[in-house]
Amino acid sequence: MAFILCLKGIDMNINYFIWDDLDEKTKHRLMRRVHGDAFSVFERIQPIIGDIRFNGDAALVTYALKHNKAEITKDQIQVSEDEFAAARHLLDEDVMKAIIECAGNVRAFHQEQLQHIEKEWMAEISPGILAGEKLTPIASVGIYVPSGTHNYPSNTYMLAMPAIMAGVSDVIIVTPPRPDGSVDPAVLFAAEYCGVKKVYKASGAQAIAAMAYGTQTIPKVDKVVGQLGPFGTAAKLMLGNIIDSGAPCGSNEVGILCDHAADRHNLLLDLMCELEHGADSSGYLITHDETIAEYVKLNLPSYITELPMPQREDIHKIMETNGAIILTKSLEQSIEVCNDMALGRVIVRTESSADVAAHIFNAGEILLGEYTSSALSGYALGVNHTIPTSGMAKSHSTTSILDFFKRTSIGRATKAGFEGIKASAIKVVEYEGFEVHKNALDKRHHND
Repeated sequence: MAFILCLKGIDMNINYFIWDDLDEKTKHRLMRRVHGDAFSVFERIQPIIGDIRFNGDAALVTYALKHNKAEITKDQIQVSEDEFAAARHLLDEDVMKAIIECAGNVRAFHQEQLQHIEKEWMAEISPGILAGEKLTPIASVGIYVPSGTHNYPSNTYMLAMPAIMAGVSDVIIVTPPRPDGSVDPAVLFAAEYCGVKKVYKASGAQAIAAMAYGTQTIPKVDKVVGQLGPFGTAAKLMLGNIIDSGAPCGSNEVGILCDHAADRHNLLLDLMCELEHGADSSGYLITHDETIAEYVKLNLPSYITELPMPQREDIHKIMETNGAIILTKSLEQSIEVCNDMALGRVIVRTESSADVAAHIFNAGEILLGEYTSSALSGYALGVNHTIPTSGMAKSHSTTSILDFFKRTSIGRATKAGFEGIKASAIKVVEYEGFEVHKNALDKRHHND
């Protein structure tokens, strides 16, 4: 049901659901959320992808004007050294210091990840049979950094830092140009601080196509990472046979799993926080505590009306479409709902947050405690904020330094190992009907 409150002349619709009373159709909608329909835009972006593939830079210039209102020439697609220098000059010193400190935590977190990775190993899995693997950096990676209403230096260092640390030899950034043809100075500063100097101007589907096929200016890469809107997401899906499209990171989403122990004021702040990214975001308060649910239902409208535009309008729209207060019958059911929804970001505010978190298996990120707001994790906590969304946390992981490596299996058999396993291998080969495979085993020369 929707709770309706008229406040300061505004009718506020707040979705308020009792989980056990919901029909399967509504539950299914909550599970799929915003970006379950990327396929619906395929027809619209297919011509764009073809245009980039065959016309390269000329098409990028056309789409920069059409989609970004930016008049750029072909030789302005790549950010110049003068533009990097101008960014350092334009940016306030306190902003630069803040980026360095936040990016420092991101570096420290991924350094810890790196130290826990065994880059090469080999084990004797049966007598004379050895198997293992090695990790090597992906040769080239493209990072998409969105821009528009907001600019995202945080997205820049969240992805560029682990890519550089992993040893990717060719890291590029593609980001939309502003109407004057420039790139946000904080994005350029963050890129340069991380060690990336190849930055290009393009947006959405055309940016993904440019990185997939390459143009006269933008190089083809092996993998693309970053948070995208519906058109960019659809382009990654369409081009998945050409590039590794990384984790599916779409619109922002958050779920707050809480009980009586949660600070109610903080709940309201953190529920709205993630929704500030735009009207296609989604947010859910999941609780078995009816008092908490009622409090949020009654007080959220007043918090929303105190916001400036467009946040006020966006968050109001979300809470009557893609957001909800969900009342369950027990903490156990709240955990079950949380796992079923597989939200990108889950905030746990319960009496025993660590115990509850131990039972959450489907989430890109879990944040524990009153001080761990998503506003902190998105910038300075160190964990990577590029997370799987739209239910994909059931099978995908948050971006980590591992995303910039590829695994290669290594195998070796000694003569004794070969002789020991040969008969079983031949038996399975015969069953599958591969005569040449059998010959390779049965008629092999025995060289000492």
